[in-house]
Amino acid sequence: MVGLIIIVVIGLIIFVPIIGVAGLVVAASLIGCTVMCGAMAFFMKGDKGKDK
Repeated sequence: MVGLIIIVVIGLIIFVPIIGVAGLVVAASLIGCTVMCGAMAFFMKGDKGKDK
């Protein structure tokens, strides 16, 4: 029983940081894509405004 608890704790110690890092990477990539798309749309609007 104690061995099982130790295995679970070690598993959590190993997997939680991996999941946390993966979550951060996914969140960062989503935020980066959103910012890039927003910037592209903003610049496209700016270019269209200059043409007019």
